[in-house]
Amino acid sequence: MIAMSRALAAACLLFSAVAQAASFDCGRASHPLEKAVCADGGLSRLDDELAAAWRSTQAACADPTQFRLHAQQDWMADVRREAAYYNADKTLSRAEVDKAYAGRIREEYHARIAALGRQAEDCRWRSAASPHAMAPVPASPLDCSRPADVVETAICKHEEIRKPAQQLHAAFAAAMTACADPQVLWRHPLAALLDEAKRTARANEERRGVGSTPEDVELGDIHRRLRDADRPWNELKEFCRRVPLAERRPAVRVTKASEQLVFTLQRLGYIPGEEAVHFAVQDAKSRRTLAEFDLPSVVLTMEGGALLVNSARLYDDQGTINAGDFNFDGQDDFAVQIGNEGAYGGPNYAVFLRTPDGFVHNPRMSDLTREGLGFFGFDAASKTLSTFSKSGCCDHWGITYEVVDNQPVPVRKTRDVLGEDGMGRIEDSIYTGGRWKKVKVRKYRPPEYCEESLKAAGESVLEGHRAKNYISAPLCALLPGAARVGVWFSLMPTLKPGQAQWGGGSLQGDWGIYMAVAHAGSDGLLGAYANPAQFTNTYASSEDSALDTRTFARVGPDPVWALMQGLRGEIAGRDGEPRPRHDRFNLFRWDARAQRIDNILANLVMRAAIGNMVTLRKLTPLATRHNGLADLEVEEARFARPAEPGPMPPADAQKQRWVLQFDGVRYPLPPALTRVP
Repeated sequence: MIAMSRALAAACLLFSAVAQAASFDCGRASHPLEKAVCADGGLSRLDDELAAAWRSTQAACADPTQFRLHAQQDWMADVRREAAYYNADKTLSRAEVDKAYAGRIREEYHARIAALGRQAEDCRWRSAASPHAMAPVPASPLDCSRPADVVETAICKHEEIRKPAQQLHAAFAAAMTACADPQVLWRHPLAALLDEAKRTARANEERRGVGSTPEDVELGDIHRRLRDADRPWNELKEFCRRVPLAERRPAVRVTKASEQLVFTLQRLGYIPGEEAVHFAVQDAKSRRTLAEFDLPSVVLTMEGGALLVNSARLYDDQGTINAGDFNFDGQDDFAVQIGNEGAYGGPNYAVFLRTPDGFVHNPRMSDLTREGLGFFGFDAASKTLSTFSKSGCCDHWGITYEVVDNQPVPVRKTRDVLGEDGMGRIEDSIYTGGRWKKVKVRKYRPPEYCEESLKAAGESVLEGHRAKNYISAPLCALLPGAARVGVWFSLMPTLKPGQAQWGGGSLQGDWGIYMAVAHAGSDGLLGAYANPAQFTNTYASSEDSALDTRTFARVGPDPVWALMQGLRGEIAGRDGEPRPRHDRFNLFRWDARAQRIDNILANLVMRAAIGNMVTLRKLTPLATRHNGLADLEVEEARFARPAEPGPMPPADAQKQRWVLQFDGVRYPLPPALTRVP
């Protein structure tokens, strides 16, 4: 193939230099992907196959919103990015890079050709003029009496792989018989798995050399994918026995997402892996149909018995449909969740804007949902969009966009990052001249930041209690009004006599807490606390620790602070049930004169959940005092875990109150407040 297929160049816009041309000349190939295709006859043939598969899909599937076109362009952009990945590897020779990259392209092409083939087959099946006849149950694609190749031979030799493959075929055949639905395009799941395994084997054979056999890692992947693969088909069999044929594809009508638009979603299938949905949009007043199309994949999220809409909750389920005026033209647009390919496995959306020609898929706005943590925000007052994203624990940023000609244009970025010195840094940037320009930087002290003097004081308290193989994650905080005096805190598993390391097969055990008070700018220990058995027979984690030096600062004349520690049972109790997760609360006071730290309120259970019952407690300082310290009120609410999100605690929760008085040494707690309820 000297020139690239016309259909692929036009449909995928593969090469920016020839986006308007019909083909490209291999004599002028510049991009690594162009060079790879031109240099490899097999890739050239695959390129022709891909072009044919794309033409077939275009002919079979209506694409009024250009969603499929943009999906194809996204796929090709991903393949182009693969080139940057391989060419950045300086440990490989040029020949090794070319071979590895060509192999990767080949895998991508095979997978995409297969995917386009399934899409075209689906569209032709659904648009058939006459009803389909029920197909007979097919034979298993794996016949161990006559294995077709080395992959099938290897599978048949291993009973732990062969047996689940046979179980998958039996479950598929039983489900197909029970459902007896001629409108379903029944594809054998084992056939798809074998095809993928054989593609992988071919790629690895090229890497290792002709005549090689499947490695353990390949067989292990097949085994993993077959494990419990029959379960969804067994569940489908029971579903079909329970639900009449006419009720298996209910239409969902959505009227609360928009005042201007009404949406109707109907699943096109109900078999495992079938996520295609027929989508219709109507004008809310005239009931005129504004758009009607099929989406290959839609994530249907239910909440409270209804489809979740207009939700962009961070780190949580988000709306299947989010509607609003995204381009600020006075007309509502909408977005549909089509997967979980956003940052950190978050949701990603297909965004559709209303235009004079109808609703059109907007790939750039859709990309915003893949780059950020879910759906973007939109503000009508400022006419801006906003995204939020992160990298690891300590680097977060938000970007603000203006909308110009229906395209998001970056304007401002705010980044909150933890520097190498442990200090937090907020960076404000503006987008100008095609790049980000930093205009303001502000430093701040994050809650977990520990000055060197606090670290040194804490380490002196921890001396003799450290488990060598446990990585401590101490917390530090400054005491209000104490001239830069801070608290250092660490959690540590309690070692048995003679032990130097933590372990022994279980995380369950006793846990100690260790505290130091010191100047944040100079050396010297001002107070210490060490209790190796603060929490017993449980599992604690420094990730579940929280240090608060402000809420209870005015309880008495000396500095008082709180520690909230989440605890959870790692092993089952005597009844076989997992030990419940609960939170314990402790108050500490620094006695500067005695240079010590006192635990004045010990191990109050603040939150617990056992079975369906939840207990929440709140601690509030009162105006009354005893022995120089404020009285504390504990308010408890107990309730059954609600089935739907709502106020916590709910209005019908059982409530109880206690008043705690300082006796000169501590706040005595009744047993009911220290037991896990």
